[in-house]
Amino acid sequence: MEEGLSRNVAGMEEAAAQTGLATHHLPVKDATRIAHPSSRPNAPHATLILLTLMKSAYELAMERLEKQAPAVKLTAEQKAALAEVDSKFRARIAEREVFLKDNLAKAQAAGSFEDAAQIEQELAREVRKLQDDCEAEKEKLRRR
Repeated sequence: MEEGLSRNVAGMEEAAAQTGLATHHLPVKDATRIAHPSSRPNAPHATLILLTLMKSAYELAMERLEKQAPAVKLTAEQKAALAEVDSKFRARIAEREVFLKDNLAKAQAAGSFEDAAQIEQELAREVRKLQDDCEAEKEKLRRR
């Protein structure tokens, strides 16, 4: 039985090599025995299962990405500066949202739906601009 299993392992390795898949397998002696349920409780039915661990597409993609653009290690000082910038811009965004949502509520209460639509657009525009400014400032800090 072990000879047939060895041929099967060799066939799997060959197929993986042809398709370009990365495979790692345990030696045949380390394979796991799992008993199959049977209608006869004392029947010696067991199957040898070879554990083949294949890397997922995600793992392979992450390995390629790491080779192309290695992850940048940030210092504690940079991390603190990034957190400060994040906090500063979150506060600015919240300030603008409070102000413009108040104006929006006033416009809606007055029945001026055109003004309300303009205020909603202005709010979206300002939040987007502040988020872009935040990312630009954080990128400058990362490159230092």
